[in-house]
Amino acid sequence: EVLKRSVRPEFLNRIDEVIMFEPLTPGDIRGILMLQISQIQQMLQEMMLDFASRTAQLRLREDNSPLIKNTVRLISERRHQKISVEELAQEQNVSRSYLSHQFKREMGENLTDYIAKHKINEAIRLMNITELNLAEIAYQLGFSSQSYFHATFKKVTGVNPGKYPRNKF
Repeated sequence: EVLKRSVRPEFLNRIDEVIMFEPLTPGDIRGILMLQISQIQQMLQEMMLDFASRTAQLRLREDNSPLIKNTVRLISERRHQKISVEELAQEQNVSRSYLSHQFKREMGENLTDYIAKHKINEAIRLMNITELNLAEIAYQLGFSSQSYFHATFKKVTGVNPGKYPRNKF
């Protein structure tokens, strides 16, 4: 049963036949191992997403207003989309200036800077766990252009994204 769960789908229909009559080739073994590695990578990616979400929530204090808690949640949920302060404000029935002022007062940083940092942290995570190129990452995170992504990345990290070390695990 364990073997059946770890074998590539094309072998599942003939798994008994493979085990009973054919020894596994190095290619078969490699395929089984690659599938397991892929599953482990997927689990790690899900764990990192969960960790990032929980870390963002830890920055919130119990005394943060529901408005700011909801804003942080929306930013986290929409990290793969274009996020504008105007839309965040409209969705919560407040003005852009009021939301920005409250965010700065409660969180200690500019809302636009917070969004940029959140997106760039996600970009770094994607650089470390995927084979996506920088243009694909910029697109996935809703940046309007690759040059804007590069400028934002450098502003947040101090380094151009092409020179940022990718730590594959």
